[in-house]
Amino acid sequence: MNGDVFRGSALSVCMVVAALSCLGCRGSGSAESLVPAGAGESPNAWCTWATQNLSLVPGSVRGDGKILFAGDQGAAGARENIGDCAVFSEGGWIDGWDAVRGDLTFLFDDGWDVKPKIDRAKEIYLFGSLELDESKFPSCADKSFAQRLKKLDARVRERGWKGAGLWVAAQCARKNPDEKFTPEREREYWRERILWSKEAGINYWKVDWGERAHSVEFRKMLTELGAELHPGLLIEHSIPNSPVNDLRFDKSKGAFAGSGAFENSDPKLLDRIRALLKVSGYTRVYDTITPLTTPSTISRTAWYLSEGEKAGGKGLINVEDDVYTGAGLGCAYGVMRSPFWGAARSDEVARRRFKSAEVVRAVRWSRIAPAFPLDKSRTVFSEERLEDDWTFSEGQTWWRDAWGRKLAQSAPAVVARNLPLPKVSPEGADAPFVLASRHPDGPVAVSVMPRIKTGRGIFFPPAKIAVDADISGKKVGLFGKFSSISFKMPKKPSRILAQDLASDSPEDVSDECAWSDGTLAIPGSLSDRLCSKTRESGDESMPAIVLLAE
Repeated sequence: MNGDVFRGSALSVCMVVAALSCLGCRGSGSAESLVPAGAGESPNAWCTWATQNLSLVPGSVRGDGKILFAGDQGAAGARENIGDCAVFSEGGWIDGWDAVRGDLTFLFDDGWDVKPKIDRAKEIYLFGSLELDESKFPSCADKSFAQRLKKLDARVRERGWKGAGLWVAAQCARKNPDEKFTPEREREYWRERILWSKEAGINYWKVDWGERAHSVEFRKMLTELGAELHPGLLIEHSIPNSPVNDLRFDKSKGAFAGSGAFENSDPKLLDRIRALLKVSGYTRVYDTITPLTTPSTISRTAWYLSEGEKAGGKGLINVEDDVYTGAGLGCAYGVMRSPFWGAARSDEVARRRFKSAEVVRAVRWSRIAPAFPLDKSRTVFSEERLEDDWTFSEGQTWWRDAWGRKLAQSAPAVVARNLPLPKVSPEGADAPFVLASRHPDGPVAVSVMPRIKTGRGIFFPPAKIAVDADISGKKVGLFGKFSSISFKMPKKPSRILAQDLASDSPEDVSDECAWSDGTLAIPGSLSDRLCSKTRESGDESMPAIVLLAE
């Protein structure tokens, strides 16, 4: 492919961004928007990693004029595909997410602080430096490592983002593989780098894999140092695990075995995560693979929430890119998707590059109902579980063991935080996943999530849902596709306002909703109608609205 292809791709990105930005403009109606205008407080971020793998940028054109597909080169190629050109050039990644940019940290993922063409297998000891690589980011060159980061953060903020975030390897970088760190030296190493971030104004670390990735004591030490030296620094933790829940590939049989349920994972892994949830202020449920992201993420999130509460945790949970799962359960997002992606095999089923409005809607909902901590909730989930599956064709995932094989993932059919379990009445043989939560400040969210089956693809089982929550005078977020959702409302409302969460134009929808005997029912057709403009622009997102009945 040549530069003309890139320019065409950039043009399509600009069209999507323009459409979403337009939806975020103030409407001409007399009613005030139900979504606050200012940026929200949730620690949501957009991470560069997936885009490093799946994007085409001018800097990746080889001498023969062909595009280098970073995703085809694996993680090594992705680490090459980050720098001034990809991020800060006109129409670069920094220009994404205009409608919600101020709500999001721009998170520089794996590759920003290592030299070009690094060999992870042979040079893993070089990871974890937090020294911005000047050859990748020449615009931020400086003798001072803290000042390099300060320049990087300034460039991000001047484009309207909340700030720059940093991917961090869970280990000290070393001069050679045999170099050793005493506990005292390790502590001083991280103390210095936290102070670099404080001087630079960096307020977000994503601490991922590394030699100390599975050490809860190491992660506790980082969290405590951060609280002591730079209280504004949010340190995101995770315990690396498989991209699918409780499945093991038996090479002798050429098949996967296991339950597909996260709670049946290795007991040592679960114990380690429980210990982490007790001390971490912010925990990510870790990587999944599409198109099984939703059942995998729901299964993990239900477990993380309930076990974190039992452990006495006080932190927030990050659900990565499954943003409607996060919205329904009061969690934060680590957004990965982007319209900058090329036509990747890994996205041909989920088509997340065409679903930017979901991110805009979920992020704007978090202005109303920010992610809330474990100590402010009680999570319950149904005994009934739903199982999804997908047979991966060759090249449809980076995980080669999955090629040509069916993988199944299961999750609780219904999950709720601070609410009784909603009653779900499917209108056919299949039911959707249903997630619901009441924020400590009162707003209520309900997410109705799709299913996926081999041979059928992603589908949306119609269902009527009854939520045992009085929503009188409270804002309600409704995510996904449904037949109807009903709530308690003792008195008939005098007016019901609703709007697409991606817009600022509320409408009086009283005539489209039904109140009877203390129950208010909202039809799914209302959500579909209010969100129709994004579909007209080519976006394939599931709808999401905010509603207020008074």
